[in-house]
Amino acid sequence: MAGYPPSKNFSSMATFVITAILFCNAVFAKPAPILDEVSTYAFNLNHLTADDATDRDKVLAWIEQNVDLEVDKAVFYSDPSVGRPMAGNFCSENEEDGYKDFWLVFNDEFSAAFGGADPGNSKPIARACSQAFAQFAKGETRIFNDAGAGPSSYWKTIEHPSLNENSAVTKIWRMADDTTDPDDHDMDLKNADDGELGYVPGMCGVHVVQYQKNEPRVNPNPDYKFDITIYDNDHYQIGEVLFVDAPNAVGVNVDSQLPDVLIVTAGAVDSDPVSFAYAGNIWDSAGDWCDAAAYNRGMRQIDCDFPCSAPGELEDDI
Repeated sequence: MAGYPPSKNFSSMATFVITAILFCNAVFAKPAPILDEVSTYAFNLNHLTADDATDRDKVLAWIEQNVDLEVDKAVFYSDPSVGRPMAGNFCSENEEDGYKDFWLVFNDEFSAAFGGADPGNSKPIARACSQAFAQFAKGETRIFNDAGAGPSSYWKTIEHPSLNENSAVTKIWRMADDTTDPDDHDMDLKNADDGELGYVPGMCGVHVVQYQKNEPRVNPNPDYKFDITIYDNDHYQIGEVLFVDAPNAVGVNVDSQLPDVLIVTAGAVDSDPVSFAYAGNIWDSAGDWCDAAAYNRGMRQIDCDFPCSAPGELEDDI
């Protein structure tokens, strides 16, 4: 048969077979992936710029492809000066278990991938990274120095709300200060009433260190100085100011997780009691709600209890 052209019947059969194969491929082929909002398919992650690092979705897509973060291992902090060192030390001590904080995720590899992007020098980048990190977290998460978070902090405005909305996150553990034990926590802030408040209501406490004025050893200034620390009903620190000026009869405002400001006022002389005001209640260190020690080496310690009900509940008079 060699050298003879194929018959018409053979050509028709070949055309039919090829057409059938193409039809089956078209009908039964696996459909192309649908691109959702944060799918890694939606972005070219090989040619990213620093501007791309301000886009939460692109940052999240990069994390999904490049960061090995196990369930229950995301660690957050409320502020750079106190919370960040605590979180960093915790992750360092538990490195083998895979705990990661913000800076272990957004490291040099992230910077190189995004054209030198640095969350530490760009608020838009930091905001995008904070939101992406919170959305990427799964299982139990941990937060250090929740009490020290300012109202405009990334923790309060971005990370905590995002963790609450993240259905894959089951816990937001409020960690004890300076702990390296993953189980050393006292409250779950995941959509809890107390977590929404930021404190445990009931009887709060305030600890004051008063530094004598014109005291060369501790305070050579002409005005008193205060260290003031506020604790909630579970004795968790929820606010603090250190070595602040306390001129005679001028109140020191102490912001905290409480809904109202605690005002602490020094007297004119060492023998005068320290006065307190919170949510309409007024008391002083000479009253039954306080325990005031004598001056020792230029300073004295004062501890008081005071009612700190949840908003909408009546405070007890002192």
